[in-house]
Amino acid sequence: MQILWRVLLLAALHFGALVCFPDYTAFAPITVFIIFLISCAAMVAATSLMSLTGLGRYFFMNRLFEIIMLVAVAAVLLIFTPQLNGTRPFDRVMAGNYPTKRDIDRGLAKFGLKSVNEVQSKINSAAGKIGDGLNDAKSVIVKEANQ
Repeated sequence: MQILWRVLLLAALHFGALVCFPDYTAFAPITVFIIFLISCAAMVAATSLMSLTGLGRYFFMNRLFEIIMLVAVAAVLLIFTPQLNGTRPFDRVMAGNYPTKRDIDRGLAKFGLKSVNEVQSKINSAAGKIGDGLNDAKSVIVKEANQ
């Protein structure tokens, strides 16, 4: 179960790297997938080693391992994910240029997902239409009751 949890953490991290830095080249998804496979293999090996040595029994050691693993893989992703402008995401973050909401919306759009604002506006529009329909129904009922 612990390995499944860690694979999900790694998958979320890799997906997040592609979403937060959407100006990647055509080879970036392949690069990220290869890094994902290598990091999963290293994670399984390290988890097995922790179990063999008995360190896997301690909650603190498991969380510490997960934090170290995520930081190390995030650094590798930021260094090796190719970008169209040639600037590595690592250099961009070190210069203080963090992903913006616009970057994240563009990254989500590349995966066919809507931006949060667009979904929220559609929900508000649908709620307004429902409210208008309820008001129309209420006025019809009031008219019928008054006749």
